Amino acid sequence: MILALACALPVFAPENKAKMQMYATYYHNRFSNRQTSTGEIFSQRKYTAAHKTLPLNTLVKVTNKANLRSVIVKINDRCPNPYVIDLSLIAAKRILMHNIGTAVVNVERLDSTYTTIWERQDEMYRCFDRAEFNSKLATLQENMASQKFNDTFLFLYYIKMSNIGDEQRAKEIIRQLSETLQQKSSIRKENNQYYIYIGGFLTREKVVSAIIDLHSSYYLPLEVVKM
Repeated sequence: MILALACALPVFAPENKAKMQMYATYYHNRFSNRQTSTGEIFSQRKYTAAHKTLPLNTLVKVTNKANLRSVIVKINDRCPNPYVIDLSLIAAKRILMHNIGTAVVNVERLDSTYTTIWERQDEMYRCFDRAEFNSKLATLQENMASQKFNDTFLFLYYIKMSNIGDEQRAKEIIRQLSETLQQKSSIRKENNQYYIYIGGFLTREKVVSAIIDLHSSYYLPLEVVKM
C-alpha cells in the first residue's frame, strides 16, 4: 500500500483536530444497495461510514491503534452507539481489521480540503507496491498537497529478507531474531521462495539502523518495503 499519500505515511492529520477513541466495526453485506441517511445508496466499495452523532457528509480519518494504518471515510449514515464507527468493507480492509471484525481506533474530523485525497484512495493504494516511490506514485503526490499526504496516511517500514532456502531455515532465523531484535517477524512464501518480513518500523532511520545490525549476522539480501 503506499508510501506517502499514497504512499506515505499516515501520520496524524490536523493537530488542532481532537482525536476521539472508539470501536470500529464494518457493515454486513445485507446492507448493500440500501439507502443511507444522506440518501446515498450504500456500497461496500466506497469509503463511507456510519456514526451516531458526527455530522453527515463529514470526512474523518480512522486510524487503527493496533497497526497505525489509516483510512479516510465520509459519514453518510447513522448507527445507534456513539462509541462505534461502522465502516464499509473496503475501509475496514485498508486498516486491516476485516479479519478480526472490530478494532480500537482514533477518529479525527477533517475539513473539505481533504476531499480529493478521500476520492483518490483507491488510486493511492494501487500505486503503492510495498517498495519505494515509483513514478506513478511520485506523480500522484505532486498532483496533491504533499503535506496533506504526510498528515493523513501512515504505512510502516518493514525489512524483507530474501533468498531463504526452506521454511525450517526461515523459522530458525526468526527464532534468532527474536533474541536480538525487538520486532515481530513473519514468514511468507512467494513464488516458491521463503521471505521474512521484520517490523514494522515507524521511521526510515530506525529501519536503517536495524539493517546495519542484521548485516553483521546475516549475508542475505535485505530490502526496505512499506506496507
